[in-house]
Amino acid sequence: RGGCCLAGVPERQMALGLHRPNNLAMVIERVFFKTDLVKDNYFYSGYILGYYKPDNCPRYLRREHFAAMKKHLKDGKLKLVHGTMLEAIDNSTVPITVASLLDHMDWMPDRMIN
Repeated sequence: RGGCCLAGVPERQMALGLHRPNNLAMVIERVFFKTDLVKDNYFYSGYILGYYKPDNCPRYLRREHFAAMKKHLKDGKLKLVHGTMLEAIDNSTVPITVASLLDHMDWMPDRMIN
């Protein structure tokens, strides 16, 4: 169970691979032994170093995209929300046209989803 966090995979998502007898071992091998955690994997790089490196960071933080994101924030075309989708909907005064949820529900306990 604890290996899921170390592998950067939610337990619920890891359970999808339970039909493979060595699923967790495969994930850990790929993450820890077949990648350079600081150079190749921005998730772990940020986790280990405590910051993102310019050449290893999420796309939205890359220099070539940052100015556009900043402009869209200033122009009111982009709004970043830290909270639940329901909170975002309840607090929005304009229609929401795009929501990037990624796999956030995989990390949430059932009581927060249902």
